[in-house]
Amino acid sequence: MNIAICDEHGKTLEQTEEGRPLVYNHGDGELPPGVEAALEGATVGTKLDLMLEVEEAFGPHDPAEVIAIPRAELPEDLEVEPGDWLPLTLEPEDGDDGEEEEVEVIVVAVDDDAVTIDLNHPYAGQRLRFQVEVLAIEPAQD
Repeated sequence: MNIAICDEHGKTLEQTEEGRPLVYNHGDGELPPGVEAALEGATVGTKLDLMLEVEEAFGPHDPAEVIAIPRAELPEDLEVEPGDWLPLTLEPEDGDDGEEEEVEVIVVAVDDDAVTIDLNHPYAGQRLRFQVEVLAIEPAQD
């Protein structure tokens, strides 16, 4: 599908490139709940223009997801500044059979003692407009 995500003022935040549609498995939770719900039963050619509230999009911004990592736990040669994206490997929690997950987080503050990162989705806390066009539907692959 082709998809564009805009803020509530109409500024395009991201969109698929011409000839490079988004491929996803419906029901896997890869898209915000409001988008997945709207796509239920969609057919090839379906076009949607959705304005989603925070809860239907990427959820509220959670201050508990903004954490400071002590410099001692980071590579000595790490040079970052606020606004930089930092690759991070999230380990499964104790008792969780899940696998490690590679994510990118945004650096929000840096000082001599710690680097503060935000684990929230970059669009958390925002009302968002999603423009979607279904280009093809195929059975899920195992």
